[in-house]
Amino acid sequence: MWSAYRKFSKKSGTDILMKKRFNSGGDSLLTVKEGIWFRGDDPDIDKEEWKVGVIRSEINNCPSLIVITRIIESAPLSFEEVRGEVIADYQEFLEKEWIEELKARFPVVIDNLLFKEVKKSINNE
Repeated sequence: MWSAYRKFSKKSGTDILMKKRFNSGGDSLLTVKEGIWFRGDDPDIDKEEWKVGVIRSEINNCPSLIVITRIIESAPLSFEEVRGEVIADYQEFLEKEWIEELKARFPVVIDNLLFKEVKKSINNE
């Protein structure tokens, strides 16, 4: 696979050429995943050194090539990208605060005599 990649990488359409070479006759020996990954997204990619270039690796006992064309420096995400998480975290915060307030205003008192009776009636049914 490495020699085929070196041969085809100098031409345009490397992915298509590699698929034609390895996936003939309905086989799917080669898969290509293209995208943007963040640390933590994929444990197989996380264990490699993140630098521009081609990394020969083994993923799920299969020879693999990881081609890193560009590394995007960390930057704060826009509000639109994190809006859902921010709202969910704020709702969770408000709910915890509200529960604490309710516990302070209305302490729970258990009537042990009544509790024993209810428990006894449940066990008898």
